[in-house]
Amino acid sequence: MVLSILIAIGLNFDTFSVAIVEGSRKMKSSITDSLKVGVLFGIGQGGMALLGSLLGVGFKFVIMNVDHWIAFILLSFIGGKLIIESKEDRTVHIKTHTVDYKSLSLLVVATSIDALVVGITLAYISNSIITDVSIISVITFIISFIGYHSGGKLKKLCKNNTKVIGGLILISIGIKILLQHLFF
Repeated sequence: MVLSILIAIGLNFDTFSVAIVEGSRKMKSSITDSLKVGVLFGIGQGGMALLGSLLGVGFKFVIMNVDHWIAFILLSFIGGKLIIESKEDRTVHIKTHTVDYKSLSLLVVATSIDALVVGITLAYISNSIITDVSIISVITFIISFIGYHSGGKLKKLCKNNTKVIGGLILISIGIKILLQHLFF
């Protein structure tokens, strides 16, 4: 169980950063939106870990060859989109942002690809995949809830630059993932 908690925390550094960026896009973070984001990320991360454990070793070598590229492309695309939106927001009054489930779903996939690979490993070292997946889901929910909710407070500190900062953070995370997998 301790191993599952440590794995879940390790999987969620990117998720936390992405949740903060998404939360900073709102004028004010509501508990309801934070709960929705937490549930979406929790299901995504836990679901990918479960999928990985079901697919087994045969799939490990396929996904390990492309997971970093998928994450890099998705995070860079969404980060670039945020930077472009920041320029549009300056020409038009800042609009209130609702949770964009299409973009959020892409972010869930991008940040959960590692959970797929971890799930493959868990299939061989775990006594209870359901317990491990549940722990991953709950910790992801908590971390993304906190990140999203605190992102709204970040907006107050950064004023109108949150989309640019957020876009740069997402692109940086994508580059970090790509470089880690290619060179380390």
